[in-house]
Amino acid sequence: MATEQQLREWQQLFRLHSGITPSWITSEPFVMPAPMRDELDLMGESLRHFFLQCEALLDDRSVRRQVEETLTPAERAGLARFPPQTTFPMLMRPDLIVDAENRLHIAEVDIQPAHAGMLQRMQEIHAQKPTIAEIWAEMIREPVVLSIPKWKRFCAEQQYFANRVQGAGGQMDFLTIEDWNRLNGYSGILFKNCCTLDLLNETYPPFIPSQATLCPPLLLDWKGWLALASDHGRLRRKKLTCWIPESYLLPLHPEHHAEKRRAWLDLRHKEKAKWIIKPVGSWGGRGFHEGEQLSRERWNQFLLGLPPADAVHLLLQRKVISRRYTASGMTPDGKFVTLENLRVRLSPYYVMTRERSRLAGMMVTLLNSIKVHTCQDAVYTLGVASA
Repeated sequence: MATEQQLREWQQLFRLHSGITPSWITSEPFVMPAPMRDELDLMGESLRHFFLQCEALLDDRSVRRQVEETLTPAERAGLARFPPQTTFPMLMRPDLIVDAENRLHIAEVDIQPAHAGMLQRMQEIHAQKPTIAEIWAEMIREPVVLSIPKWKRFCAEQQYFANRVQGAGGQMDFLTIEDWNRLNGYSGILFKNCCTLDLLNETYPPFIPSQATLCPPLLLDWKGWLALASDHGRLRRKKLTCWIPESYLLPLHPEHHAEKRRAWLDLRHKEKAKWIIKPVGSWGGRGFHEGEQLSRERWNQFLLGLPPADAVHLLLQRKVISRRYTASGMTPDGKFVTLENLRVRLSPYYVMTRERSRLAGMMVTLLNSIKVHTCQDAVYTLGVASA
């Protein structure tokens, strides 16, 4: 455990290095067993093969229909305007839960999430090499446009990340989606960050240069792939599937899942507690439900897609019982605290090309709540492997 003085010095270093005061509890790096780090390297390659298979499945009419059924009308219209085309390299981050036996489980997978800049700063403070910025500078040969939605026009960590990429030998511009009109004739990569769904909204972008490439496409960011890993033969055979908890798209299809519909209707409280329900296309913890907190009527509505469940946008996933930890940390106002009974979420960042996957860093969230985005007293730190 880090001492109070060590944490205070770490926090001061962070302020000096980044120019901002962290809004989370500062902690020493999270030490992972060495075998877990080896497993993460294997997972990166499995993740790459899995999503290349997902990309191929988009040509399957039935799979494409399942994807489109979970989108809003505006998103489906946008999808028709911008046919998806996967472009590499991309930054991919699975969210992993650690159970009591130190086994890893994939809760979801995000593509180029918003917190690469925060990870970048923390890597530099802890002298982790190579940094994400250096890896991107090595892999990207064209300029990059880092775009954000209007509601997040200014984001200090994204600006910091852009500066670091440029400092490492790359080139990155920083502009909002609303400014894409001025990119006429631009031939670099449009690097879509934060809210991927905004790309498909009919209101913007009003113009995309003909030579531009969208990276990454929305459809590989679709949480429903986790459900298809349990149902589709070609995905079920992929190694990554062994890390994915049992998952299903809701409502349960009356033909494909007739037996499960009969068995799970009016499920007892003890059995409902083994499941969680979350949106397929949302973020920030919105629409998240624990099965044990749902009434029998509400549970049945979700399973069958009865109003007001809006179940076509939901994922049913078997709950993983998390291992618990204790961590000491420093609050933003400099108070030394010790938090107990914490769950852990491991977030490895992989830079991927079609030929390989590379682990670029690890963000660790220790928290009391099962809902990551709405938790209180969370500890954000880096993950490092033990010797």
